[in-house]
Amino acid sequence: MADSYLLPSLTKDGINLLVKAMDGGSITFTKIALGDGTQSDKNTIHDLANKKLEIGISEAETREGYLVLTGYCNSSELNEAFYGKELGVYAQDADGNEYLYAYRYSESEVDFFPSKNSGRVIEIVFSVVVQVGAAENVSAILIDSDAFASKSEFKSHCNADNPHKITCTTIGASPQAHTHSANDVKSGILPVARGGTGADTYEKFIENMSKSGALGIPVFGTYTGDGTQGRTISLGFTPCAVILCDNYGNMHDDINGYIGGIAIGNHGCCSQRGSTSSAESYDNYYTTLMIVNNGFKVNYYSENKVYSNASGRTYRYIAFR
Repeated sequence: MADSYLLPSLTKDGINLLVKAMDGGSITFTKIALGDGTQSDKNTIHDLANKKLEIGISEAETREGYLVLTGYCNSSELNEAFYGKELGVYAQDADGNEYLYAYRYSESEVDFFPSKNSGRVIEIVFSVVVQVGAAENVSAILIDSDAFASKSEFKSHCNADNPHKITCTTIGASPQAHTHSANDVKSGILPVARGGTGADTYEKFIENMSKSGALGIPVFGTYTGDGTQGRTISLGFTPCAVILCDNYGNMHDDINGYIGGIAIGNHGCCSQRGSTSSAESYDNYYTTLMIVNNGFKVNYYSENKVYSNASGRTYRYIAFR
């Protein structure tokens, strides 16, 4: 019977009760019963042949022309074991008279209920579908069940927000916001932004540390001159020192003049006609190289012998964080 819908047939008393209900009367379902008697004629039966167990109705669900009654039972109070071959549904009329409304008999689809002395307890949940036709005044007497949740109760439980009130403490987990020490990290790669290396190889480690400045590792790079004046070479960080030369390692030659040089902090380098006393004074037509925010500045002024950004020429630099 468990986990299935049972459809008993209306008895003669059940048909009479339904006819009265459709004519303005009422039907109140009261209980479900199980028995192990022999099969009886549904047209003459008024009770189970051998009733063994009465079950209260825990839930009633209305459907078109039918009522689904759910019962929950166990064998913990049975004095004698039995096979549930008989099933009956009982209902009252408007005057409170109780009748066997529907009846079902089966010798194949049965459940065995052991006695309370057997050491076994059988718990069963089953649903019975009974016909109510077009009757409007149909109800059921429901009981509370501490052992089982009804369908509606279970649905409400599933839809609730944290119905079991689980917290990090109850399951031994850390709070959502928490911290770890370096010793807690046993595997994986910790990003640079969180204090790690962000790498699983030496090469990647050097690359990441160079970008972040964590180790002060110099950054090597090249650029091609475009012939403009006051060009900024962006590094993504402000260096503390920059060494600049052409593709051949030259910082100066007799033909072009000043190609590169060394800039340290506020002290850049200028052509022989310039002044290097302060950042403001050498940010002019004589400036060959100076450190600026997030990079360094180069120039091209041929009349002043400044060639750190000559068009088409390749330059190499080393920038220190």
